[in-house]
Amino acid sequence: KLYELARAGVAVERRPRLITIEEIRLVRYDPPVILFDVTCTKGTYIRSLAADIGARAGCPAVLSFLVRTRVGGFTLAEATSLEEIAAAPPAAVLPAALAVRHLPAVVLSAAAVRAFCAGRTVTLGKPACGPQIGVYDEAGDLLGIGRPAAPALLRPVKVVAQTR
Repeated sequence: KLYELARAGVAVERRPRLITIEEIRLVRYDPPVILFDVTCTKGTYIRSLAADIGARAGCPAVLSFLVRTRVGGFTLAEATSLEEIAAAPPAAVLPAALAVRHLPAVVLSAAAVRAFCAGRTVTLGKPACGPQIGVYDEAGDLLGIGRPAAPALLRPVKVVAQTR
């Protein structure tokens, strides 16, 4: 990871990436410190963005801190600290299914559940829609994420349930 290399003092040439900055908003300017909010696509290196802004302004710039206020559908207000999780384990941890609630869903039969959890491609009764699919068993428990391999085939991408 770039930040690990940077902390170790290793200089790495960064390849340009196509990203989208949906919004950048100045929160506070107290020279020489600038505080801003950014809404952007995944894969955006905010440290690089700060350096690029400084270069365009004609001065060096570094990021002194970063607070991620939203990731996907999760906000900072919903976040739980490691200390809170350690103090109240199961109650403090959200169900994994919330992380994929935005994906189209498919429910597998018992036989297909075993195959999916073992990492095998499964046959569906109808074509799967979308590049990624939330995969559940008949009880509504999340099994993982799948990707269509053909119109009615689903290949596991990430399995979170144990083989049943």
